[in-house]
Amino acid sequence: MTTGAKNGVYSGNAARAFAEAHNWKFVPREKRPVHALLNEWHCPVIVYGRERIEIHKPETAPFFYHPNGAVLKYYDWKQKKTSPLLRAIEAEPGGRLIDATMGLGADSLFLQAAVPDFTITAVEASPLLSAVVQEGFLQFPMPEDELAAAAAKISIVNEEHTTYLKKQGTDSVEYVYFDPMFDQADKTSKGIAPLRSYAAYGRLSVEAFEQAVRTASKRVVVKADPENELFRQFPFKKISAGNAHCYGYYDC
Repeated sequence: MTTGAKNGVYSGNAARAFAEAHNWKFVPREKRPVHALLNEWHCPVIVYGRERIEIHKPETAPFFYHPNGAVLKYYDWKQKKTSPLLRAIEAEPGGRLIDATMGLGADSLFLQAAVPDFTITAVEASPLLSAVVQEGFLQFPMPEDELAAAAAKISIVNEEHTTYLKKQGTDSVEYVYFDPMFDQADKTSKGIAPLRSYAAYGRLSVEAFEQAVRTASKRVVVKADPENELFRQFPFKKISAGNAHCYGYYDC
């Protein structure tokens, strides 16, 4: 971990604290370009700048947190007064939800803004991604107060989702949500292209789904292609999500 090229006392201290919190090596920038640090350390370089945190890897575009996906969902919901994700979950005030495949956290952030007294735990297997999104939730200037308030409420856990679900009590939350689409998404999608190098891949297993059914007292929701094999194995009901995907919901 290092600081931005134009380092200051604040960003330097914040970068050190962030590195210590995640047990990462902090290296003073000393005006060196990022590619020099990549060549020296042979590992991802995280740059803590004044405006954002970036993850750098060789031969890939830098990744940084941005809430675009959540903002688009939020504005669409405000305009239409409806959302296929909300219909699939049938979100009720006071409910508890585990977003088992957080990614950039767009769905968690939208749901928390749309249902403010929801309690959401977002689980992400990638330590880099979970750390950058967590910091992004706290630092990024959200365009709406509801989104800023929502970002501050969400709990983020860095763990593989099946492992996490196994630790949860039976019927300990009302809802579990999966969006395991990185292993099958459209390769031309520019929206998630920068994320591919940093995401934790893996198809949603039957074991993970069964653990979700045990953990959730009301409903498990999966976003996937309508022909996903889980939809053939279990009696899901479907709601179209557009772009050749749908939400499948399973009542526990």
